[in-house]
Amino acid sequence: WGADVTSENVALGITGQGALATLNQTNTPQIVAGAVNTSVVYSSTSIVSAAANTTTILAQSTITTDGGYVKIRCMMQIFGDSTSAYSWPRIDIRKGGISGTTMIFYGNVYVPQGVLGGGGSCVAIEAVDVSPATSQQYTITVQCSSVAIQCDSISFVVESAKVYNM
Repeated sequence: WGADVTSENVALGITGQGALATLNQTNTPQIVAGAVNTSVVYSSTSIVSAAANTTTILAQSTITTDGGYVKIRCMMQIFGDSTSAYSWPRIDIRKGGISGTTMIFYGNVYVPQGVLGGGGSCVAIEAVDVSPATSQQYTITVQCSSVAIQCDSISFVVESAKVYNM
C-alpha cells in the first residue's frame, strides 16, 4: 500500500505492538470500489419537451440502499416554448414515481419569453432522503403552467451513502 515509516507517517504505537506505519494521504487506490457510496448518474442527450398544464417526468432512477441516507441532485436548463408569454414551471424531486411524495420542489422558476433555443433559466435542486427503502425510486418532474417548456442538459445524480456498524 505504499505506507512508510517516517516521522510524518508513524501513528502512535499500540501497546506491545510497536509503531504502526500509516499513509500520509488516503486516495482512490486504497478504497475498494463501492465502499463509500453507490451512485446512479443520468445525463440527457436530447431536449425533453413538457406540454402546458401537465406534469412530465424529466428523469427517473432506482437505487439499492443499505439503510444510509440518499442524496438526490438535479441540474438543467429550461427554455420557454412561447415568444409572447412567460412560463413559471415547478420542478419536483419525488420519492417514487410521478405520483410519489414530493420531497422538495422549486416553484415558479422564471422562464423568459422569446428565448427559444438560448438564454433560458438554469435550475439546481437537491434533497436528502434519510429513510429510503432498500430499493428506492426517485423521480424529477416538471409541472408546467399555461406555457409549454423545454428542458435541456439534464443532470440527475442519486447517491446512496454506505452505513457501517462499528
